[in-house]
This record gives sequence, structure tokens and C-alpha cells, in this order.
Amino acid sequence: MGCKCSTQEKELRGKKNTIDGVIKEEKASNKPQATVILLGAGAAGKSTVMKQMQMLHTRNGKPTFTDTERGQFQKVIGDNIVANMRRVCAAMVKLDIPYGSPEGLEQAKLLVDVTEGLTSKAVELIQALWTDAGIQQCLARSSEYHLEDSARYFFDNLARISSSPYVPTDQDILLCRVMTTGVREVVLEEDDMLIKVLDVGGQRSERRKWLPSFMSPSMTNSLRNRDH
Repeated sequence: MGCKCSTQEKELRGKKNTIDGVIKEEKASNKPQATVILLGAGAAGKSTVMKQMQMLHTRNGKPTFTDTERGQFQKVIGDNIVANMRRVCAAMVKLDIPYGSPEGLEQAKLLVDVTEGLTSKAVELIQALWTDAGIQQCLARSSEYHLEDSARYFFDNLARISSSPYVPTDQDILLCRVMTTGVREVVLEEDDMLIKVLDVGGQRSERRKWLPSFMSPSMTNSLRNRDH
């Protein structure tokens, strides 16, 4: 039990050091500054809002996302696609919807065995399932189970995304689901003002311990999932 507490304390200290570093940087800058903190439960849209702000406030004419960042999003997008089709297949059982072809059920079982993201085999299975009448019926009832809002967009664009070379577009990046852990910071510039946007992830109980480290933010934006 003591080891568990020690690990949690180390994680909290690390996150507090990250926040303290942000505050020190703000004090060191001579430019007018504003700090925006994004709060909300998981899947409330905090990371999406942050990405939208990045796209609207491209700094010094530089690309919104670097080549390295786009490469990182490529894997995230692939994982999103596989995870969402698995959710649809699971909902087929829950909602008692039959597959439109005898091969559909077998393809769904094979997809469960894919463990390496959007492989060529996963692409083949998802493309086949995407055309199944039962899967389409299940998608029409997506309000009855958990499915990312962007799932249909990525299924529609699977051929492009699975081609080589694939570089995620701004729209792809905006719509992909990224789970935030700890504190993520993005620095924006607008009319000579420095804007620091902080996306606070993690469990709600932990956030209460982190937030006192932020000294009077200029704005706090609280987001809520529309489905909850």
C-alpha cells in the first residue's frame, strides 16, 4: 500500500513542477499575457477546443502543426478508427442487430484480434464491415451506445488515410480523439499578446490538487459533453 501512495505522490509532484514551470515562464516574459485553462470531464472536448485555437492563431506564419506532430497524430487516428469499429461491432451484439452478410460476424471477430493499430489487415476488415447493411443500421443507432462523433468521417476517409504516404490534414487532426493526461500547454500570439492555453487532464479528484498552482488565470473555460 505504501508503494502505491509513493507512486501517486511522485506523479502529483511531477505535474505540479510542470505547472510551476508554466507560471515562471509567464513572469519572465515582458509581453502582455493571458492564461486560459480548459476544464471538463473526459471526452468533453477540451483537446478539440485547444486544437481549434491553434488553427485560428498560427504563430508567426508557421504551420499550425509540425511534421513530427502530424506523424504522431497519424497513429492516434489509426487507433481511433480501429477502436470505433470495434465499438460498433460490440453494439451489434448489444442491440441484437444481425449482420447483412454471413461474413460480417467472422470479420468482426477477426478485428478483435488486431493488436497493432491500423494494419493492412485491419483496413481490409474495416472496409468490408463498413459496407455491411447491419453495421450501417447500427451506426444509425449510435446514440444508444458510445461512439465518437467523428467515427463516420474517418470510416468514409479510410481509403485516403490507409494510403501511403499519408499526412493527416488539419481536419483529420481536429476530429481525432486524443486523451489528455497531466497538463498540456500551447502558446499562441494575437496582436502582440501572449496567450497560454492549458488543457488539464486526469481524474477530477486530482485536478483539485493541481489547480491551486494556477495564480489567477485570465479565463477558465469549462466544457461539458452534450450527451451527459
